[in-house]
Amino acid sequence: MHASSESHALLALGLGLTAAAANVLGGLTIVRRDWPRQYLKYFIALGAGFMLAAAFLEIIPESIRLAGRHALLLVLAGYFLVHFFEHTLAPHFHFGEETHLQEMTPQHAGYTAL
Repeated sequence: MHASSESHALLALGLGLTAAAANVLGGLTIVRRDWPRQYLKYFIALGAGFMLAAAFLEIIPESIRLAGRHALLLVLAGYFLVHFFEHTLAPHFHFGEETHLQEMTPQHAGYTAL
Protein backbone atom coordinates (compact mmCIF):
# COMPACT_ATOMS: atom_id res chain seq x y z
CA MET A 1 0.00 0.00 0.00
CA HIS A 2 1.14 3.51 -0.72
CA ALA A 3 1.31 6.16 1.98
CA SER A 4 -1.60 7.97 0.33
CA SER A 5 -3.73 4.81 0.31
CA GLU A 6 -2.93 4.18 3.98
CA SER A 7 -3.88 7.73 4.95
CA HIS A 8 -7.16 7.41 3.02
CA ALA A 9 -7.88 4.10 4.75
CA LEU A 10 -7.14 5.61 8.17
CA LEU A 11 -9.31 8.63 7.38
CA ALA A 12 -12.17 6.37 6.30
CA LEU A 13 -11.78 4.26 9.43
CA GLY A 14 -11.70 7.35 11.64
CA LEU A 15 -14.77 8.85 10.01
CA GLY A 16 -16.60 5.53 10.25
CA LEU A 17 -15.80 5.23 13.95
CA THR A 18 -16.90 8.83 14.50
CA ALA A 19 -20.21 8.13 12.75
CA ALA A 20 -20.68 4.96 14.81
CA ALA A 21 -20.02 6.87 18.03
CA ALA A 22 -22.52 9.55 17.00
CA ASN A 23 -25.11 6.83 16.34
CA VAL A 24 -24.54 5.30 19.76
CA LEU A 25 -24.70 8.68 21.54
CA GLY A 26 -27.84 9.65 19.64
CA GLY A 27 -29.45 6.31 20.46
CA LEU A 28 -28.57 6.67 24.14
CA THR A 29 -30.08 10.15 24.17
CA ILE A 30 -33.37 8.79 22.89
CA VAL A 31 -33.41 5.60 24.99
CA ARG A 32 -32.30 7.11 28.31
CA ARG A 33 -35.09 9.67 28.44
CA ASP A 34 -38.74 8.68 28.70
CA TRP A 35 -40.09 10.59 25.70
CA PRO A 36 -43.86 10.91 25.30
CA ARG A 37 -45.08 8.55 22.58
CA GLN A 38 -46.56 11.45 20.63
CA TYR A 39 -43.03 12.63 19.76
CA LEU A 40 -42.08 9.32 18.13
CA LYS A 41 -43.67 10.31 14.81
CA TYR A 42 -41.54 13.46 14.72
CA PHE A 43 -38.30 11.57 15.40
CA ILE A 44 -39.15 9.06 12.67
CA ALA A 45 -39.98 11.83 10.20
CA LEU A 46 -36.77 13.69 11.02
CA GLY A 47 -34.68 10.53 10.55
CA ALA A 48 -36.43 9.69 7.28
CA GLY A 49 -35.85 13.20 5.97
CA PHE A 50 -32.19 13.03 6.91
CA MET A 51 -31.73 9.69 5.12
CA LEU A 52 -33.54 10.94 2.00
CA ALA A 53 -31.47 14.12 1.91
CA ALA A 54 -28.23 12.16 2.28
CA ALA A 55 -29.26 9.77 -0.49
CA PHE A 56 -30.55 12.33 -3.00
CA LEU A 57 -28.07 15.13 -2.37
CA GLU A 58 -24.87 13.18 -1.80
CA ILE A 59 -24.88 9.43 -2.38
CA ILE A 60 -26.84 9.08 -5.64
CA PRO A 61 -25.08 11.96 -7.47
CA GLU A 62 -21.69 10.57 -6.41
CA SER A 63 -22.62 7.07 -7.58
CA ILE A 64 -23.73 8.51 -10.96
CA ARG A 65 -20.40 10.32 -11.23
CA LEU A 66 -18.48 7.11 -10.48
CA ALA A 67 -20.60 4.48 -12.27
CA GLY A 68 -22.26 6.49 -15.01
CA ARG A 69 -25.67 5.49 -16.32
CA HIS A 70 -25.50 2.08 -14.65
CA ALA A 71 -25.70 3.76 -11.24
CA LEU A 72 -29.45 4.39 -11.43
CA LEU A 73 -30.10 0.75 -12.28
CA LEU A 74 -28.02 -0.27 -9.28
CA VAL A 75 -29.91 2.18 -7.04
CA LEU A 76 -33.19 0.69 -8.26
CA ALA A 77 -31.86 -2.85 -7.74
CA GLY A 78 -30.82 -1.92 -4.20
CA TYR A 79 -34.28 -0.51 -3.50
CA PHE A 80 -35.96 -3.69 -4.73
CA LEU A 81 -33.51 -5.84 -2.78
CA VAL A 82 -34.37 -4.05 0.49
CA HIS A 83 -38.09 -4.29 -0.36
CA PHE A 84 -37.71 -8.02 -1.06
CA PHE A 85 -35.88 -8.70 2.21
CA GLU A 86 -38.36 -6.67 4.27
CA HIS A 87 -41.30 -8.68 2.94
CA THR A 88 -39.72 -12.14 2.89
CA LEU A 89 -36.88 -12.61 5.37
CA ALA A 90 -37.97 -10.07 7.98
CA PRO A 91 -41.67 -9.47 7.34
CA HIS A 92 -43.41 -6.82 9.36
CA PHE A 93 -46.58 -4.88 8.91
CA HIS A 94 -47.97 -1.57 10.04
CA PHE A 95 -51.28 -2.15 11.77
CA GLY A 96 -54.08 -0.50 9.86
CA GLU A 97 -52.23 -0.22 6.56
CA GLU A 98 -51.61 -3.81 5.51
CA THR A 99 -54.19 -5.64 7.59
CA HIS A 100 -57.87 -6.39 7.30
CA LEU A 101 -60.02 -6.31 10.40
CA GLN A 102 -61.71 -9.60 9.56
CA GLU A 103 -58.31 -11.33 9.49
CA MET A 104 -57.35 -9.90 12.89
CA THR A 105 -60.63 -10.81 14.64
CA PRO A 106 -61.02 -14.41 15.80
CA GLN A 107 -63.75 -16.30 13.96
CA HIS A 108 -65.64 -17.10 17.16
CA ALA A 109 -66.04 -13.37 17.83
CA GLY A 110 -68.25 -13.12 14.75
CA TYR A 111 -70.44 -15.99 15.94
CA THR A 112 -70.67 -14.43 19.39
CA ALA A 113 -71.76 -11.12 17.88
CA LEU A 114 -74.61 -12.87 16.03
